[in-house]
Amino acid sequence: MAADLLSIPSTYSLILELAALVILWTGFAIQRRRTYRRHGFTMSIALAAHAVAILTVMVNTFRGYFAVPGGANFGDSLFLLIFIHATIGVVVLILGIYLVGAWGFRKETKGCFKRKRIMIATFTLWMVAILLGVTIYAWITGI
Repeated sequence: MAADLLSIPSTYSLILELAALVILWTGFAIQRRRTYRRHGFTMSIALAAHAVAILTVMVNTFRGYFAVPGGANFGDSLFLLIFIHATIGVVVLILGIYLVGAWGFRKETKGCFKRKRIMIATFTLWMVAILLGVTIYAWITGI
């Protein structure tokens, strides 16, 4: 059974997102120690894992719903949950790219403090997206 699950592309995506979750919480802990530049690098790694999961697995899976006639049915609870998850995940990706881009890996981090609200919103949305992703994965695999 476990070998069958590992062959599912969604499992790879889940592993990447759970790794991103661990990295996110590590970045949060680093931020609490006031080592902001290290926090920025850590969050950038989490963002990269999120982007890889989206671009290598999730986009193709989501497109598959639209390739099958009747596959994209907003009356279907699972599809609606997937659509909400995908929307939040893309918003997180866009906000993350904005935050990393605005920082630009500079040594000076004072400018980052003015974006703290966006960081908190991004982090919160990311947690929601991961929770929805785990829920969808469990629903699809029957775990």
